[in-house]
Order: sequence, then C-alpha cells, then structure tokens
Amino acid sequence: MAPTLFLKYVYSIFGEYPIIFSVQMSSKYINNFNPMKIIKNSNIRSSFAILVITLMVAVFGLYISRSEATPGYLAASGSSSILQVGGGAMLGLDSPTNGMVIHTGNVGIGTTTPAQKLAVVGNTYIDGNLSVGGSVGKAPANIPLFRWLPEGTKTTYTGTGAGPSGIAFDNTNMWTANKDGNSVTKITPAGAMTTYTGTGAGPTGIAFDGTNMWTANYTGNSVTKITPAGVITTYTGTGAYPIGIAFDGANMWVTNHGEGANSVTKITSTGAMTTYTGTGAGPWGIAFDGANMWTANYNGNSVTKITLGGAMTTYTGVTKPYNIAFDGTNMWTANEGDSVTKITPAGAMTTYTGTGGTIPAGIAFDGTNMWTANWDNSITKVTLTGAMTTYASVGSMSKDIAFDGTNMWIANFGDNSVTKVLVNTR
Repeated sequence: MAPTLFLKYVYSIFGEYPIIFSVQMSSKYINNFNPMKIIKNSNIRSSFAILVITLMVAVFGLYISRSEATPGYLAASGSSSILQVGGGAMLGLDSPTNGMVIHTGNVGIGTTTPAQKLAVVGNTYIDGNLSVGGSVGKAPANIPLFRWLPEGTKTTYTGTGAGPSGIAFDNTNMWTANKDGNSVTKITPAGAMTTYTGTGAGPTGIAFDGTNMWTANYTGNSVTKITPAGVITTYTGTGAYPIGIAFDGANMWVTNHGEGANSVTKITSTGAMTTYTGTGAGPWGIAFDGANMWTANYNGNSVTKITLGGAMTTYTGVTKPYNIAFDGTNMWTANEGDSVTKITPAGAMTTYTGTGGTIPAGIAFDGTNMWTANWDNSITKVTLTGAMTTYASVGSMSKDIAFDGTNMWIANFGDNSVTKVLVNTR
C-alpha cells in the first residue's frame, strides 16, 4: 500500500486530526507529529487499537500467503493443474499424455518417508507399457512391479494322473479326478503336482466339501473322500455310473448316468447314501443353487430341479446338456452342439450358440461371466447376456473347468495336463 493511501486510510479512522494526516506529507507535519497526544485522547484509544490489530492481521496474512504448505496439507501452487504436497513434492497434469508428473521433491504412496523420487508401498499394477529412463535396480526391500497381463494368458502344466476328467478348487489348490488313473492330483497355484492313487474305479467328477475332496467313481459305483493329506476312503452303493458330483453345504450328491438309472444319490459325510429316482434321462452334471440341486440330463434334453428332500421337477428344452453351473441367480448348461443355455429358477430357458467348440463339456462361473471348457482344445467366456469370446490352444481335449478367484483352470483329458488361464476380473 503506497504511503499516501495508507495515511488516507488512517485519516479515515482518526478523522478529528486532519491536519496531522494531511496527504501533502510535508516535513513540518511529519516532524510535529506526536503520537502520544493521540493516544492520550480517550475518544480515539479504541480506534488506535483497531488500527494496530488491523496492521498485525495484514502482516500475518502476507506471511501466510507466501508460506509453503506444511506436511499433511494440500495447497494450490501456480495453477489449478499443479498440486503442492507437503513442503516439496509437486504433482500435476502437464498434458493429456501424462497421468501424473512429479515436478520436484520425493513422493510417497503408502509411506511417510520416501527416499526415492517415487516410493510406493504395496503392489503396483501397470496397465499398458512402462517406460523407464536409465537403469532399474532392485533392492531386497523393494516391492515387485507387475504389468497386468491380458485376459486369456495361458500356462499349461503337465503331469497329472491319467485322463483328468474333473477339476475343483479347495480354496488354495486345484484338484483333478483322473478317470484312467484311478487317482486324484493336487496342483498348487505355481503348478507343482502331487498325485494320490487308490480312489474307486474311474473317478470322473470331483467336488470340495470345505475340508475334503470327493470323487464320483464312474465305473466303481462309488464315491471317494480324500483328505488334504491324501488319505483316501471309498464308499460304495451309489446308483449306476455316478459321473457328476456337488456339495449342498452338508451332503454330497452324485448323478447316476447309467442306462435307466435316471437318479441322484445323496451321501452324508460318513458315507451313508440315499438314492432318489425320477430325473430326466441320463443325468450328467449337477450343481447347487443354495436351496436345490439341479441336474443336466444329457439323454433327456432337460434339466431337473431336486429339493434336498428328493422332490423333483424336470424342465425340457435344452439339447444334450453335459454340465451345469450356477451364476448366483440362474443355472447354465454346456450343451453338445456349440451352445449354452440359461435356465431361470422357474425353468424358463434361453440358448446362446457360438461357444467355438462343438462339445463344450465343462462350465464354471467366475463371479461375472460363465466359461466353458470345449473338447476341441479351447475355452469360451460367455457374458450373462450371451456374448462370447473363445480362447484357443489350451491342452488337448479340455474336459472340465474351475475358477480359483483369479484364473480359470482346465482339466485336459487328452494330454494329462491342466491349463491356467488368466481372467480379467478388474
């Protein structure tokens, strides 16, 4: 503020002393100015106090306006596109091609003491290319940097027992039921395998009860319980040719595919069995919807809903369904002839063609989409509205499919292998 204007402002407060605050500012007036005379005047003491306070606030305000933001606060610096963090780090969008530019200082994400230009604590995912100027070093304490792989990225692991026909997840590892080897194989997320022999003859389907794996043994008319350590117990007495198996939260259920069997068998945790007849012909796959069991009846071109007490309702209209899975609302079947069918709880059906394989034998849900394992060495992702994407070149004769929370895993009957396929669930 210029001296003349400042004195005008003071004059407005001390109006009864105009001669002292003349805007002419001659040396005479300045030399004769006696501030104590003003202060002694009781009429203007309060006004003088206001003046002092006003000056103090103005000076303090000027100081604050030039100060940098203190750590833990944000302040605009330069323009609205620049952000000053703490006392030094400057972040800003310089152009549409840059997501975040570090202008000066260090930036910590998840850490309060960054020692590098950019320090990040926790996993970092890069969607797209990563360009680095200069060399990249890796210290023991550094967090790995990952590039997000595209959906459909495949890794095949060989060495299961002979003829893997079914596959299931135990919340940590995958397990296959090996029909031709009378065995099961446990596969770690990294692909390491352990095979346990001695199941009933021809294990085809496999399911998890929260603790143990169970297999439906097609040629043995039996089921086998396998502990996490590989201890095996077989219970006989199912209907003919049990092929599919599922858990209802308390008991296991198998579909009995044998000619004329048209039945399911409920098995308790101790192996006690009850068989219910009356499904559609040739039941194959089986799945639980949270209240009822459902079977896919290959020979009967139908599905059957079964209460836990064994009461049955059959809905026709599908074509040779192999397997069946639940999406949280509806059932879906994988059908011979390059199609899947969505079945509502009331039995209304919608069929979508184009799975990319003439025999989609297995089907599983990833939390968003359905996936089929196709006998012609491919898998197909099916959205809940029927749009399809097929990924080729998985292992030979893909028979069944299961989800581990990140990847689909396929049991490849023709070459004793499993294939892990990345699912984009972002």
